[in-house]
Amino acid sequence: MKRIVMILFSMVFGLASMSAQNEIDRMVENYSLIGHSTFTSAVERNPHTRKIVKVVKVLSTADPGAWRFVSVFRKLARSGSSTETRENGRLMMTLATSSARSNRIYMLQTGTGNHTNVKVTIIIKVK
Repeated sequence: MKRIVMILFSMVFGLASMSAQNEIDRMVENYSLIGHSTFTSAVERNPHTRKIVKVVKVLSTADPGAWRFVSVFRKLARSGSSTETRENGRLMMTLATSSARSNRIYMLQTGTGNHTNVKVTIIIKVK
């Protein structure tokens, strides 16, 4: 019985992490399509096999609704390894997640004030 409870708990924990992770990815994609943002994506490939090794995505926005990124990062922080620091009024958050296919690092930096200037960096290392 204990084993079943632990398996269910692990599954719920994993699904919550993936849900928030997917939410960050969706938000970055949506903001990259609207006009008030700058989006950059770089792909590193293995020169011999041409398979993707690493993807780096960077989104910068000054949209008033960008504070939502902070709340999504905090939601994901409950279910993964994360750090949050404040320095000179700037908030910096880092999250790390791992799955069978990739390791991901999510970084968020905000400007001073009410979190309207946001920079989100996603690093995906493919296994």
